[in-house]
Amino acid sequence: MSFDPTWRFINGTEITGKQTIDLSNGQKTDSNGFWAIYAANLNVGDLLRPTGYDGLTVILTDTKTYAESTREINFMSIRSESFLNTDPTYSTLRYDTTFVFFDKQTGMLENLNWITDYNNPEMTEVITWKLVNSTVWAVQ
Repeated sequence: MSFDPTWRFINGTEITGKQTIDLSNGQKTDSNGFWAIYAANLNVGDLLRPTGYDGLTVILTDTKTYAESTREINFMSIRSESFLNTDPTYSTLRYDTTFVFFDKQTGMLENLNWITDYNNPEMTEVITWKLVNSTVWAVQ
């Protein structure tokens, strides 16, 4: 799948680019680019990347009401723990939790919350991606 993403930030800046992603394994042409698009019509228990290495699956399917329709959305989550590589003492831990909701019919990301907690200094960083416009269905 190929697409031209535009990232719009709260401060008004924008980043545009091109991305190609293999939906079967998650390989992408821009390693820093958008990745949260999945195959269509996945069911609970299906692998998100059928030939990929991560083994992540759809955890839940639910419905969501939008402006003009009700659609099925899939859910998955990821948790990981690592040391912050800029700390030579290895005493700073990083805990990442990512919650992903995506449209079942198209595989398009609907909402993603990426929460990173650190222990030293103690702080939390939250990044949220949310679909605000679509040519497939009315989001608002």
